[in-house]
Amino acid sequence: ETTAHAVSAISKELTAAVNLDEVLNVVVKKLSQTFACDVAILLPDNQVLNVRAATEGLVIDPNEQAVALWAFQNNQTAGRGTETLPAAPIRFLPLKTSHGVVGVLGVKLQNQTHYLSSEDRLLLENFANLAALAIERASFAEQASLAETLRTNERLQSALLNSISHEL
Repeated sequence: ETTAHAVSAISKELTAAVNLDEVLNVVVKKLSQTFACDVAILLPDNQVLNVRAATEGLVIDPNEQAVALWAFQNNQTAGRGTETLPAAPIRFLPLKTSHGVVGVLGVKLQNQTHYLSSEDRLLLENFANLAALAIERASFAEQASLAETLRTNERLQSALLNSISHEL
């Protein structure tokens, strides 16, 4: 029941989020509250993963960045509590959609002596799936908005050229 409530709550907030920054802020806030952890979301930009949102004070060092990149490229969870690069203090989950991996979610428990239980891992994976879908939706909306702006500019340029050519 607690899991269902948590998934429902984040789903509602992600649905209400309009743009990518709002989606990222909702994910960071809800995950940090639910798991008492630090959270980072890394998104690709020209073959480089950049931290786009994180809890205050969380810094991703170059070694952790390499683990995140591995998780992104191999589409597998890596880092703390996994069989892949378990020495990393942060657990990195690829944010998967049907169109591929849209980014990486990093979770660092505040109490480094504890590991996530199987129920918590399942809940975290559910959150990651919801986050991936919301990030993809927001990215598509931004691309559609940009395409509409370009179409409008093209129409204005065409009208201006037609007007000038008609006058000439």
